[in-house]
Amino acid sequence: MSLAPVMIFAFGFITMGLSVVSLSITHNKVAKKTADKWQSNSLAESGVHSMYEAIRNQMLVDGSYPFLIPSTTVTVASGGSTNTIGTMSAAIVGQREVQTDEDWGGYKVRKYVYSFTIEGTGQAQGGAASIVRSRYKGTMYRYLTPVSAYSTTTTPGTFSFPVGAIVSNEGIDLQTKQGLRTYSPSGSDAHVIANNGITWNPPGGKASITNTNVLDIEGYWLVPDGSAYSLSNGTSGMGNSNGTTNYRSPAAPAAGDFPGASANSIIKLDSSISFADDSTVDSWASDWLAQSTASSSTTFPSNVISSSIAPRSGDGKIGIQSPACIEGNLSVAPGGKIELWPSSTDPRKNVVYIKGNVSNKGQIVNHGCTVVFEGKYTDSGSSEYKIEPDAATFADPAMAIMRSSLLSLNQNSDAFTFSTNSSSTTGMIYALKGGIDVRGSNAEFTGMILAGGSAGHGGINIAPGGGNSFTVRYDPNAATGGTLALDADSVIDVSYVPAGIASGFNASKLSGWINLR
Repeated sequence: MSLAPVMIFAFGFITMGLSVVSLSITHNKVAKKTADKWQSNSLAESGVHSMYEAIRNQMLVDGSYPFLIPSTTVTVASGGSTNTIGTMSAAIVGQREVQTDEDWGGYKVRKYVYSFTIEGTGQAQGGAASIVRSRYKGTMYRYLTPVSAYSTTTTPGTFSFPVGAIVSNEGIDLQTKQGLRTYSPSGSDAHVIANNGITWNPPGGKASITNTNVLDIEGYWLVPDGSAYSLSNGTSGMGNSNGTTNYRSPAAPAAGDFPGASANSIIKLDSSISFADDSTVDSWASDWLAQSTASSSTTFPSNVISSSIAPRSGDGKIGIQSPACIEGNLSVAPGGKIELWPSSTDPRKNVVYIKGNVSNKGQIVNHGCTVVFEGKYTDSGSSEYKIEPDAATFADPAMAIMRSSLLSLNQNSDAFTFSTNSSSTTGMIYALKGGIDVRGSNAEFTGMILAGGSAGHGGINIAPGGGNSFTVRYDPNAATGGTLALDADSVIDVSYVPAGIASGFNASKLSGWINLR
């Protein structure tokens, strides 16, 4: 009779023991799954953080960013062995970019505001998988370099021009063995541009020259695709049969239609840089002539020589007040000096029009006038053309450069012949229908030189005496359109491309975390 109670009592203990064992096994399974899930979550979050750092680091280097991090195995070292935890990956699943242009004390910069949404995926070794997302913003600034400028209206008094340190509608021939240099404030926008290609022919040939920086510019070598590009890259162009690359330039980033290029290379443009045609130039010339002969102007009926001009009352200076028209030539004798003064803050009214040649054997000082001549410009080794501010109108040196230009309407390849050896602020020098010869030894121009002639009438030939050097210090003020009219309906468009990084990538913290799985 005692056996039955004993058996029931023992069976109860056995049942209770099995339940405890079953509960323990279930608890361990749940704990294992929880640990695996926690681990996969951590892996997914690590993927997001890795993507965040990859974007930030690459943006700091060159302004670009990766779009994904492929699946990566994650391991941990413990007790002398390596254990695999699982895998992680990440990708950008949402991106927005907003661009705005700003002015930093005369330098144009572009502000980029990026918004990134990053999705990270993690899979633990036990099989658990997680997907998480987070977002953040970042900003960076890049300098802008102009590649073209043009008027979008036909307002009288406006005129258009490409932008660069040395720009030709035909070819550019460099006959120097001691150096061509261009410099710019940003270090990257003093371009050399030639629609028919760039050639280098130093005295005595170039086969023996191994110097890698004979032609060294702070801008880009730009020529159109096709024959101009082939010529410029070949040994008849800027190449050298000895295999040396004798030219240097900074790397150009790709942006929009701008192809970009590595450092020390010639950039291939999709099309030629645009210059105004002759009929358009003629319309500009008609307006300049009309302004120079307005009722308030001074007309000189014949040739003007510096020694024949009466000194100005008050300070005794020799010069011409705009608007003015000279029916013949303008000549400055050796040791002589002529100053050109503006009469208005409106550049359209500050025209000095010369129907003949300009012979400068002394000094011509431009204080803010548009100087236009139909003939040729010549000078001497000791002569100088320069821009200086004037307290009565443009006291700011930058404004004086904006409002000054030296323009030739002559349709010959030697519309300008510079023999000067001086270093001067010259601003915009533009052969509207012709070309430019530079023959001085070690001359330096601060501004820009342009040759718009075509059909064999243009080109820029830089042949410093004795194969010496020539330098253009590109000044953006000479290319701002400041010489254009200030009419209310005048619109000047300038096309820019990003150049060097002005301010590195500044990233916010990750935020808005969500678990998708």
